[in-house]
Amino acid sequence: MALPGRRARVASRVSKGLLFTLLTLLSIVPGLPAIAGNTSASGQINPIRGTLGLGGQSQGPLKVGSNPVTSLSLPGNVLSTVAASSAAATVLQSSPSNLTLETRGLVLRLLGGSAPHDELLNRNHEILSSWSTWRVEAQTAGSWIPLEPRLTNFTVLGANANDTYVIRTMQVGSPAQSGRIEDILQGDA
Repeated sequence: MALPGRRARVASRVSKGLLFTLLTLLSIVPGLPAIAGNTSASGQINPIRGTLGLGGQSQGPLKVGSNPVTSLSLPGNVLSTVAASSAAATVLQSSPSNLTLETRGLVLRLLGGSAPHDELLNRNHEILSSWSTWRVEAQTAGSWIPLEPRLTNFTVLGANANDTYVIRTMQVGSPAQSGRIEDILQGDA
């Protein structure tokens, strides 16, 4: 017995199924890796794309990824900085144990001798902060013994376009202990 419109309903269901299948395949294809041009005739792995060339035949990527990552430079710790400029700090050394670092904004006077200390000055050489000092102690038999400064020496390592480097070497000691301290100072211009 024939039902009117039966073939039209079957054809409608089949065409809907084919349409949805086609749409699904078309939405998946852009996500598949394109391998055209990544193969080599020698069968070697192309390091940029991560594919293996087999004489015209190609396989999918051997690893997941994208273009090579550029060199990332992470920010470093900056303990202190005075200013940024294209010229290095100026070093004025009046003696091996006294030195002055001048930048565009500040002046740091480093004084050695029997009471070594640092002084922070402005551009007119007026003292902003005086007697920045420190002390070294050694522990002997459960007690702390101060190590007195005996000799301070400054050595200018050099300068580049942005920084000036100085080493402060200090001999310290007591009747029972002795030692040497080295500070590397960086003067940002």
